[in-house]
Amino acid sequence: MGTVTIGSDTFDAYGTTAELASYANGSAAFYAAHAAATADARARTHVECSRLIAVLPFEDTANADPATATGAVVTACYELTLAAIADPSILTAASASSQVKSVGAGPAAVEFFAPTRGGRFPARVMAHLSALLASASDLTTTAGAYVSAVVDEGSDFDADDAYTLTP
Repeated sequence: MGTVTIGSDTFDAYGTTAELASYANGSAAFYAAHAAATADARARTHVECSRLIAVLPFEDTANADPATATGAVVTACYELTLAAIADPSILTAASASSQVKSVGAGPAAVEFFAPTRGGRFPARVMAHLSALLASASDLTTTAGAYVSAVVDEGSDFDADDAYTLTP
């Protein structure tokens, strides 16, 4: 288990500050952002990313605890931390992409939307985590971003019920 200290407070985290720095040194994508960030910004982002990962629905609950998590979870936390240092908006994103379509003519406009399949974390992070998470059929959410319907019942977003009238 790693810990991160910010001021007089110590937080549990996936991995350590030193290992995060070493991981960042080998990253072509995120080295510059990590190097440019202050030590406090890096530490706060590491703590926040650890918190976000800890609440994911892991099949093995040991992965939700920084003290017992596998190396894949620690690596995913480093990836998420570095991505969030580069772009903090990913920490509050609802999903990784958008399915909103807008059509407008004059003063009239209509927006259509559909659920987005996948998690709210970047694909680099989910590459490490997806195999460790509980299956989507057992959940109502996957990584906090995608609402899934029961396969046998269809979805409110599909066209199966479009022309069915009920008395």
